[in-house]
Amino acid sequence: DSLRVAFRGTEDKTRAAGGVLRYGLKSAGEKEVAFKAAEKHVLELKDLAADAEYQYQLKLGDYESPIYRFRTSAKRGARAEKTKLGIFFDFHCHSPQEFEAKEKGADGFFQRFSYATADTKKFAPDMLILGGDIVNLGDRREEYDTFFRIMRELCANAICVPVPGNHEWSYDKDLSVYADYW
Repeated sequence: DSLRVAFRGTEDKTRAAGGVLRYGLKSAGEKEVAFKAAEKHVLELKDLAADAEYQYQLKLGDYESPIYRFRTSAKRGARAEKTKLGIFFDFHCHSPQEFEAKEKGADGFFQRFSYATADTKKFAPDMLILGGDIVNLGDRREEYDTFFRIMRELCANAICVPVPGNHEWSYDKDLSVYADYW
């Protein structure tokens, strides 16, 4: 009957901003949770209906998100009416500067992933399992930023279950950078 939401701003204007998260079953304005300016935010949404789809909208500083959705789990011991699962492995996101230097350019990388994300958006999974090697070098924040630019809408509309792979562990031994994003 509750859900914990953790996030942080990635742009200069939103890195240490306060705001409000609005959510509800019929519209994103039925309930709201306000939060103070900070670099990281963890909010708890309480008294949620089981096996239901909610809409939500985030206002963080002067940024206002589109209206996204999330689905709650079924009651304990009951089966969900439906749960759609998406699974991604081995993204190996680089920073845009590395793409330009090593590949046919950033456009090639982003175009390849745009096909996968477009199909996945149509499928509209309730949960995304991210099976390791999300980034190429786990100690580079810009690679996580690239991943979230690509996957922003998908991650905003699904419960994300990240699993660190060897590219996260090998370059970020204590997973401290990884933990900042997840």
